[in-house]
Amino acid sequence: MKNITLGNVHYLESMSEETHCFTATVKVDGKPFCEAKNEGHGGPTFFYPLNENDLGELERKIKQENPMVDTPYGTIPNSLELVVGDLLDEYLLNREVKKFATKLKKKIYLYDPKSDEILTIKKGIPNQTNLSAVKAKYPNMVVMNELDENGVREILFGQ
Repeated sequence: MKNITLGNVHYLESMSEETHCFTATVKVDGKPFCEAKNEGHGGPTFFYPLNENDLGELERKIKQENPMVDTPYGTIPNSLELVVGDLLDEYLLNREVKKFATKLKKKIYLYDPKSDEILTIKKGIPNQTNLSAVKAKYPNMVVMNELDENGVREILFGQ
């Protein structure tokens, strides 16, 4: 399948009810192909082609390369709407991980695998001395400040 990405994503969490409320530019091979829009009320995502691009041709290529996809609801036919939905989910997860990474620069965060809880150390900035002391004091916990983005993502979202 062609390389499909999203750009100019505008997500409105406050307007998202049954589906994500968003607008985005769908890019194919790095070039704007169409605009995508969902009002967040549970309806479909609408696509508006740019520069006379053929949505039907893109749908055919998506179905040709990966005709069926597994979802929590069973195996269903692939579509541009599913591809864009997956890309938006990925975008939102990455955004949350980056927000949390900002917090990791200001406070020390621990993950307790036994209780599946994230704890904050209120005193002490996350410098090497403080991180070493926390690791010694809480040897059974994961110091999240020492994880890369994938490790943080795994703890936050299980992915």
